[in-house]
Amino acid sequence: MKRRWNLQAAGSSAPGSDHIRPAEGSEEYQQAQGEIAYAAGQSGAASSLSGSARVQFLEKGRLHEVNLAVEEALPKPSYSRAAQEYIASLRAHYLRDAGRTLSQVAAELCRAESQVQRWWQTSPMNLPRPRDIPNYICSYEMRMLQARVQPFRAAELRRRYIPDAAGLYAECARQLPWQQAMIRQRNYQTGELSVTNKASNRQDCILRGTRTGIPRLDDTLRRLRADFMIADPNAFIVSNWYPDGTSGIGAHNHDHWSAILSFGSSRVFLLDDKPILLEDGDLLVFGGQRHSLPKMPAITEGRISVAIFWYPEQHGTGSFVCGEEVCAGCGLRDVLLQE
Repeated sequence: MKRRWNLQAAGSSAPGSDHIRPAEGSEEYQQAQGEIAYAAGQSGAASSLSGSARVQFLEKGRLHEVNLAVEEALPKPSYSRAAQEYIASLRAHYLRDAGRTLSQVAAELCRAESQVQRWWQTSPMNLPRPRDIPNYICSYEMRMLQARVQPFRAAELRRRYIPDAAGLYAECARQLPWQQAMIRQRNYQTGELSVTNKASNRQDCILRGTRTGIPRLDDTLRRLRADFMIADPNAFIVSNWYPDGTSGIGAHNHDHWSAILSFGSSRVFLLDDKPILLEDGDLLVFGGQRHSLPKMPAITEGRISVAIFWYPEQHGTGSFVCGEEVCAGCGLRDVLLQE
């Protein structure tokens, strides 16, 4: 099933009446409408890039209320002790392969030289995997290490990557080939994805390559590829349209890297369970971190994300990714089409 959303008027940020949203009267809808009240000025429009905002969002059936300052750096993830040690050990091997000395690696990782030495004496394949990082993500990060790409890359947030993003939300809403998004499920041991027959509360579109046909956006995507040295010939675009705060996406991990541009209403984005307020024109880049867009039912305006998905270890040309054949029709790897 494929449908387009039509703007009610040129430049409007609200989709037409045929968008998907939770049914009014449902328990979740009533809870959100009854419990969530925004402070004055938090009506859903993009907020100022200064000061802080008190925001509320729903995650795992619970109401959360936090103060988020736009100028703050990205919060540090709250990994278990085992996960912290596993991440540091892979980075220790990567830094050694990159030519760092023992003392340099110990200083960079804030670990004793004796600990770094023990990591170096153990094959990365034999390091115990933590329970709170999905097995397929650990396998992906191991491939990054073998390809001499930094495993567990730190996320990077660039505010106002597009200094004047005014109008881009409406252009994307009008011009991108939106279709009904379906709910996917992933096996967190094997990484296998399956598509259900249940419609989600958002629309999406997938574009081969990194051009959208929207000139101002394509100029930004070219700059983004240069800034982050994206050389994967099979890099492609996935966009999501969230019509209002009753739409969102659940927590999941990607076994690739993502560069996400945000347009439209300010929304809370959870990265490794830490909230970030993403605003119109912001850019967030990350690797295998767990992430989601929780519901904020008081938000009445829409948000569109335009993301480049790519494998940093891939260069050159060809129709194979990590040894797997891509779709003959569109050139995308099957697992990424489902993602």
